[in-house]
Amino acid sequence: MKKNKLPLLLFCFFTILFYSCDNKPVKNFLGDFTYKTSGSITVEGDTSDVALKITNKLGQMDIIDIGEENRVMVIKTEITGNITKTYATISADDENKIIFDTIPISEIFISGLDTVSSETNIYSAPVGKRYEDRIVIEDFYFGYVDTYKAKGPIKQSDVITISEKNK
Repeated sequence: MKKNKLPLLLFCFFTILFYSCDNKPVKNFLGDFTYKTSGSITVEGDTSDVALKITNKLGQMDIIDIGEENRVMVIKTEITGNITKTYATISADDENKIIFDTIPISEIFISGLDTVSSETNIYSAPVGKRYEDRIVIEDFYFGYVDTYKAKGPIKQSDVITISEKNK
């Protein structure tokens, strides 16, 4: 008695195809994290460069699957209550690398100064790397700062976020 094995072969093929198309790079980043951000920016002045320390930030970061290939939503809730939402892409070349969309910074707090408001046109282009349960994010700030202590374009930024997955 000869049975038609085609239905069984098709079932196996589609099962393998379904599981191989799993969005694993995204799954590696999903979850709730506790984060801390600190660092400084250097503003190019008329006569000399001025280093400005960014006020430290603490909070929760949620990385959520949005159903798009290699894309996630990132929601940060600071301990002060400020909430920001952005999107990021998991690198196709390195599944441990996350590249955030450029973020307009509505305000940053600089130690010893008042808030630098949105009139300053500051942006951030963060890039992160996953190390097991941690994500280390470098925030590349660019734009123009106008405060009484410094006025000019951002020449360099040394801002880092360390996030650890909540267990």
